[in-house]
Parts: sequence; structure tokens; C-alpha cells
Amino acid sequence: TGGYPPAYTFSILPGGSLPPGFTINPNTGTISGISTAAGTYNFTVRLQEPVIGAVTQALSIRVVSDLAFITGSPLPNGTVNTPYTQQIVASGAPPPPGSVTLPPSYNFSLFSGQLPPNLTLSQSGLISGTPTTPGVYDFVVRVADIYSNAITAPFRITIIGTLEITTISL
Repeated sequence: TGGYPPAYTFSILPGGSLPPGFTINPNTGTISGISTAAGTYNFTVRLQEPVIGAVTQALSIRVVSDLAFITGSPLPNGTVNTPYTQQIVASGAPPPPGSVTLPPSYNFSLFSGQLPPNLTLSQSGLISGTPTTPGVYDFVVRVADIYSNAITAPFRITIIGTLEITTISL
């Protein structure tokens, strides 16, 4: 506040940047745009007024991509008494704060329904175990990123029974 508009001039100082696709209006200071890349963007805005001088303010914008499941349903069939593993994969979260090299972090959980008996879902999205009961199992998995953005998706696993040959003696 203060000064004599329209003499205000807003700019981004070197050393920081707005998210790709964003701009700052030099006359109003409005930051707007459509982001093209997820991440956390730190920058400093400078407000210049010819009579009073300049002030700066450090700011940060976090852009989060839409979460999405990469793994679809139905999942591969399993067989009774045969080890089963299937990784559920998601995408869309930015890397952890302060990191550009670590992969995004997700937390998977069973939201509703039931996994086949003796199979479990880990927080990393791995379904594993040795199924013991044939059948068709429908369930919903929830995935959340480190910013608590979350989505759910339905999945199905069919567990096939084993064949047994019995002989009758004559």
C-alpha cells in the first residue's frame, strides 16, 4: 500500500521463478496462468515505486499434478496356493519438498472391499501373498500423495482354483 498508482511496477527478482506457464502483470502484480509442470516454485516479487522506492516479498507456489492410477483393472489372475505379486502404480505427485531427484511419495491403502484371503496391500502399492480361496474379489484402493491429495479406483482379482485329478480304483 502507499505510493501513487499507476507508477507501481511489479517484477520477479533473479534467482527464483514462477511456475512454467505463469506470468506476473507488471502493473497490478497479479500472478496468473496455467501450469505446465508440477513442483514447488520459490521466487521474490519486487514492487518498485519511483517516489518511495522498492520493497520485496518472498513467495512460493506449489503446483500439484492430478493423481492418476497407471495400473488398471482387472489385475492379473492368481492361482490358489501359488505366490502372487502385483504392483499398483500411480503418477502425478510432485517430488518431496526440497528434492528434485527423489521420486514422488505415495501411500496406498485398501479403501473398501476385500482382497483375496492371504493377500495384503502394502503402503507402497504391492499386493502380495499366497491366495488360499478361489473366487472373484472386488475392492477399492486409495492412493494419497505427501500433500494429502487422494484418489480411489476399483480393482478386481480373480483367483483360480487348482485342478485335482482323482482316480477311482477298479
